[in-house]
Amino acid sequence: MDLYRQIKTIAADAAKAYEKKLYYGTVLSASPLSVKIDQRFILSSEFLSATESVTELRYGETVIRPGLSAGDKVLVIHMGKSDYLILDRI
Repeated sequence: MDLYRQIKTIAADAAKAYEKKLYYGTVLSASPLSVKIDQRFILSSEFLSATESVTELRYGETVIRPGLSAGDKVLVIHMGKSDYLILDRI
């Protein structure tokens, strides 16, 4: 195999290793947070982080933006290893 093909293969393998994957999920419970992904597996709170757009925002006693609740459909990105980030509601 020539040097060009070897470098191309190494670069392709490296790109796959850092590939981010998007999943659709359903919140099973909000506290503790649990999300079912594509009918395949369930993620518990220890593997999940959430963006500000899905966290509760209050101003005094008024709820401006509700947090996640059971049944919400969410978009989740796999950040590598066992880290998942809830991007937003769908």
